Amino acid sequence: MVVAETTVPFVIREPGVPLEVWGDGSVRVGGTRLLLDTVVGGFNLGNPADKLGEIHGGLPAQVIRDVIAYYLRHRGEIDAYIRQGEEAADEAYRKISALPGHAEALNDLKARMAVLAAERDAQRID
Repeated sequence: MVVAETTVPFVIREPGVPLEVWGDGSVRVGGTRLLLDTVVGGFNLGNPADKLGEIHGGLPAQVIRDVIAYYLRHRGEIDAYIRQGEEAADEAYRKISALPGHAEALNDLKARMAVLAAERDAQRID
């Protein structure tokens, strides 16, 4: 996964919060590769902390609760950080989509994926 660097570095404003900023500008749950964006997105979809911890590598629910509590205390700043990352990703996609041969390569990939899906479905039927 490529994470676009943010133009304004993210700052963790409280000691002891289980978050760390990686060199690429992404913010992750400390000691894991789990993105802050993923935790926030899951929380905003209504998933409880224990469920989020379970689906993301068995993290303790308390770690997720601590991250969510930090998010709620700094919601505006974190939402802006996430929006900035989404905008950077959209821009990267636009640039990639404009490359010569991109549409053909994408169509080839979709065709190969369809063949693999059909083969997998055929195996399930047997």
